[in-house]
Amino acid sequence: MSIKIWKKFGVMLSLTVSPILSTAQISNIQGRPNSILRENNLNIRIVGDQFLFTGIKSAKVVDQTGAAHVVLARFDKLNNEFEIFNDDGNLLITKFLYPFVRIEYFNDELEKRQVHTFKNQLNVKGYPQHHYFEVLDESNGSMILKDYFTSKIDTEVSQYGRDDFTRREFKTVIKYFYIRGGSTYEIKNRSRSITSIFKSQIPELKKYIKKNKIRFGSEEQLVQVLRHINTLDI
Repeated sequence: MSIKIWKKFGVMLSLTVSPILSTAQISNIQGRPNSILRENNLNIRIVGDQFLFTGIKSAKVVDQTGAAHVVLARFDKLNNEFEIFNDDGNLLITKFLYPFVRIEYFNDELEKRQVHTFKNQLNVKGYPQHHYFEVLDESNGSMILKDYFTSKIDTEVSQYGRDDFTRREFKTVIKYFYIRGGSTYEIKNRSRSITSIFKSQIPELKKYIKKNKIRFGSEEQLVQVLRHINTLDI
């Protein structure tokens, strides 16, 4: 079986898949057993997630000319890139072609619609221009960004009387950034991080946090506090 794959800059490769190779979709839904990927008779047991969500979702993408397209896509946290499935069945793996990607889908577990908006070319210090960030908020000349820093750890496991296997664990560390007036602040989701960065507004921030019963650890409430900071002089 032959599958066409577009890689990085749109160079088309032809991949021939041997019928001997048997693979299972890598997914790990909370509350369910870890999936197993079999490659060349090697058992790989997956812990965590390489992708932001299970399955392929409908997405709106905007290319570098400003033209919009509706495609099927998923976000690869490990490689910070999108897998885009075009109408012709080709798979496009890219970090560069689409500076804007918005994915919308209904989350059955949470029973609500979810939207993820990604942008690159954002001039975040320490990151390349093509790095994708999820945009949590963009208003009043500021942006709140989320980065999924994901690593992969393979551990060989031997079992007496059983086949050996590889334990592949994906670990994700979430990082938040607040961009305003040309300055970028890395924010941790806790009160001390906020007050240590915006020291001139400590009394106002403490008052706002207490009045609104903000509980840090909640991404939604972190965004709420940063939106309030938009109204303050820093």
